[in-house]
Amino acid sequence: MNNIIKEIRQSNFLSLSVDSSLDMSYNEQICLCARYIVGNELKEKFLVLIYCEDASIIGEQIFKQFKEYCIDKELYN
Repeated sequence: MNNIIKEIRQSNFLSLSVDSSLDMSYNEQICLCARYIVGNELKEKFLVLIYCEDASIIGEQIFKQFKEYCIDKELYN
């Protein structure tokens, strides 16, 4: 994971992919992936699977995980 975070932080281009599904107990699971460019190569990497009991805070949990794993403040500007 550290190598992926390092590559993402060095990349000038970044895309976040989020997909959700329900497990057998009807609980929300969110898959968070990053797509970025290193040199001339496009990479797509799985970051985390988020288990979410409360669907009303899905957005908050996504951004919390993304900040924790990947984001530098420079990417917000």
